[in-house]
Amino acid sequence: MQDSSGPLAKAVADLRDGFFAYRSWALLGWYEIKQRYRRSFLGPFWLSISTAVMAALTNVAGFGTVGLSNYPGLASMGIVSAIGSITCLITALTTLPALMILTRTRVTVHRA
Repeated sequence: MQDSSGPLAKAVADLRDGFFAYRSWALLGWYEIKQRYRRSFLGPFWLSISTAVMAALTNVAGFGTVGLSNYPGLASMGIVSAIGSITCLITALTTLPALMILTRTRVTVHRA
């Protein structure tokens, strides 16, 4: 029999407690972003853009490896999916700012 206070049980309890403290770490993360980019207009947008680019490149890398398959049907699906991911990224990075300008959407900053 294993001891219920072993290292695995302590690790699981620590992960559980950390997960249920999401309000604390979400608030601290939000305050860090606000503090880091407090005088920058493009800072939060840069954070979003870099996250979207990294997610799309990871997606393209995954589909690209499927495109290297020896099975022609699977390879063509991987290549088409990678091209689709690149197209979606380019569309999102060009269309969203253009729509924000056309609709005159403004970001309001509330100073505390």
